Amino acid sequence: MNNMKNPFDDYVNPFDPDSCHKINNTNTDKLKEKYSLTFDLIDNYVTEVLSQGKYTIEELEEYIKAKGHQVYNVEVIEPKQKRIFDTTQNTVVVPTNELIKIKGSDFRVLLGLSTISNVDDTTKSGANNRYVSLKKVDRNMKILCEQMNISPSQFKKHMRTLLKSKSDEFKIVDREFNGNIVKCYEINYVEGGFITIPYAKVEKLIIGLSNNCIKLYSNLLWLCQKDGRFIDKHISQELLLELMGLSKNSDKTLKIVTETLEECKLIKTEKVWESETILNDEGLPIGSSPKSKIYYSIVTE
Repeated sequence: MNNMKNPFDDYVNPFDPDSCHKINNTNTDKLKEKYSLTFDLIDNYVTEVLSQGKYTIEELEEYIKAKGHQVYNVEVIEPKQKRIFDTTQNTVVVPTNELIKIKGSDFRVLLGLSTISNVDDTTKSGANNRYVSLKKVDRNMKILCEQMNISPSQFKKHMRTLLKSKSDEFKIVDREFNGNIVKCYEINYVEGGFITIPYAKVEKLIIGLSNNCIKLYSNLLWLCQKDGRFIDKHISQELLLELMGLSKNSDKTLKIVTETLEECKLIKTEKVWESETILNDEGLPIGSSPKSKIYYSIVTE
C-alpha cells in the first residue's frame, strides 16, 4: 500500500509560512498559468514530484523548469478608446485673462476650438499660441455642434462674439503653410493667464455641461492652485461672479453651477462658519456675528 502523504488532503493555512509552501490546488494553478501548462501535464508533474518525496511548491517549479518550460507572458493590450474630437492633445489649453470675463462669451466654443487646434513649438512653456484653420473648423463643425447641442449658426454667432471683443486671446490671422496663405483662428495665452484641462475632462465639460460650468471650472483651476499643486481655498462669490462675466445678482446661477460641478465630481466645496468681530462707531469691538465662507477644491482622481 502506498503511504505517500498527499498534501492536497491537508488544510492549508494561509497565515502559516510553512503551510503556504506546500503543494496545493491554489499554487499549482498559478504555476499552470505561469508556464502555460495543460491540466493533464501539471497533474503528471505533481504526481512525479510527490513520488520523489518532495512536497513544496518551489520544488515543483524547479521540476517544471528542468522539463524545459519557460515563463509564458501574455501582453494585454487595452483597446484604445476612440476620441470624440479630432486631436492628439492630452491636455487642452484655454486662456483665462480676458474672454472668460466677458458677459455673453461662450467658453464652450473657445474650449472646443482649442481642442482641435495645433501648436508650432510643442516644447515651449509659458506664453504661446495655438491655431486652427477655418477649413478645419468647418470640417469639425458638425461634431462640435452635436456635442454642444447647438446649431452651426449659433456656433458661428458665438465665434463672432469672441472676435468682436478684439481680444488678443482669439483672433483671425494669416499663416503660411507650404507656400500658401491660410486663414486661421489663433488662440493666444500668456504666462499666468491660462489653464490646462485633461482631455478626458474636456469631453465631459463640452458634452454635458453649460458655458457657466466651464467658466467656473476654468477659473477654479487657477484660483485653487499654489506652487504647482491644488489646494482648498476660500473664494468670495462676488469674485467668482466677476471672473465669469455674471452680474452681482447671479448668486442662484452660481449656486446651481457649483452643485453641477460637484455632482460631476469635478470640484468639492465646504462651507465653514467663522466668527466676525463687530465694531461700534468708535472702532471698538462690541460683539461678533457668525459668517459662512465657502472653500473650493479641485477633484484630481
